[in-house]
Amino acid sequence: WVDGIKATHPAVNMLIEATREIHGDGIAAYLAFMAIRLFEIHRILKPTGSLYLHCDHTANGYLRQLMDGVFGADNLVNQIFWQRTGSMQKGSQYNSRTYGNMTDTILCYAKTSQYYLWPYRTLKDEEATAKFPLVDTNGERYNTATPLFCSRSMGARPNLCYEWRGYTNPHPSGWRLSKERLEEEYRKGNVVILPDGKLERRSYLKDYIGVPLGNLWDEPGMIMGSGNKERTGYPTQKPIALAERIIQASTNPGDVVLDCFAGCAYAAVAAEKLGRQWAACDINPRAWTVFKRQFNKGGDLPLLTCNDRTTGQQVMGSEPTVTVHGPEELPERMTSVEVEVKPLRATAQRAKATPQYKRASTLLNRQEMLEALLRFSGGRAWCCGFTSFDTEGKPILANYELDHITPKSKGGEDEITNRAPLCPAHNGMKSDLDISLYELREIVIFRRQLAEGITPQALPKLEEALREARHIHAEAYQRKHGKPLGI
Repeated sequence: WVDGIKATHPAVNMLIEATREIHGDGIAAYLAFMAIRLFEIHRILKPTGSLYLHCDHTANGYLRQLMDGVFGADNLVNQIFWQRTGSMQKGSQYNSRTYGNMTDTILCYAKTSQYYLWPYRTLKDEEATAKFPLVDTNGERYNTATPLFCSRSMGARPNLCYEWRGYTNPHPSGWRLSKERLEEEYRKGNVVILPDGKLERRSYLKDYIGVPLGNLWDEPGMIMGSGNKERTGYPTQKPIALAERIIQASTNPGDVVLDCFAGCAYAAVAAEKLGRQWAACDINPRAWTVFKRQFNKGGDLPLLTCNDRTTGQQVMGSEPTVTVHGPEELPERMTSVEVEVKPLRATAQRAKATPQYKRASTLLNRQEMLEALLRFSGGRAWCCGFTSFDTEGKPILANYELDHITPKSKGGEDEITNRAPLCPAHNGMKSDLDISLYELREIVIFRRQLAEGITPQALPKLEEALREARHIHAEAYQRKHGKPLGI
């Protein structure tokens, strides 16, 4: 293994040899064992995929450096800290001369910058009731925690001091929304004039995308304590809730989940429950016994059946089944896209990016771009079909955001050929996730966040929109330079 790694991945070999000098042969052998597997995982992973690697305090530092060498240091998504137990473990894990080990590390790496991630979790029923305690006449839950007016401490904001339907803010700090946005929120039912004449701003549960996730996961349902009913006897077993969070965050229904150290079946069970395809493998023969018990104990999970290479499992009736394949039936890569493996951050081969201090101005200004793009789409935002019209039926430009189709951080240009009108909410989501408009639309459709009366088929066709944008760009170039735009 080491000879092969030295020939194909010299930076990884340097890491292993340095570890041997510092820590001895044990960790070096483990890194060689993991490196061979990580090369293959990287090979079959799709460009939109990501890898979650769980490790404890003994090897997490070395594994992170190894992952930098295989996936590239820039492809580290985050380092997650998972609280695996609710109390300090005595014995080898705890004594009076150290701190109790209650957490493990989960390293999340992506294959490319096109990885999928939804870093939110859905509210549980009791959380939804507590966060949105009020119910309107239509039975929709809401709260009134978001104010309409700015506080005095925010200082004077003359642009937000205005009269709206007879109401003004007595303080110079003004409203929190522009007049156009305030009117739009009123039409949506998010701003209400109460019978006593007071104003109320409402935030509805149906519009809430979820709780933003940090990198500390310590919820009670994710702790794998001694009393957890899921326990199978594997010392490194993780709870199904942990796998569900990872799978929901990084995949969509129908995607494929691979667990290549799958002895306790927790990832396969979570994937099956969430409607994902899955593949699992483990070298320990006992893993098959655990898998059968986890899947065949009843409930909504399908039964597992063996193929001709194994025996001992008979499936009766017409229940749905999943076939377990043998060791000679290996998965094939699903894409021909190859991604260059970046060297470790410390090597001299790492090229320095040339800094850009100034961008050339665009041919059209923001208002001209918005007007032209909204004219093409009939006033609909390209993310979800959101519309905002004045009394004359013209789009209210202040209620739209003009964003890049491909983010600037990923090389997107500022011209109209890479611009799109978005609603403020989804523009904020796109910026937070640093994704393209194509990826944003997939999330919007999957999360059913389209504007009222809009279907996925009714969204502006991006291919047609981009053709129109290229024509507008060419016309602007002709007007400015007096000659046709060259190819």
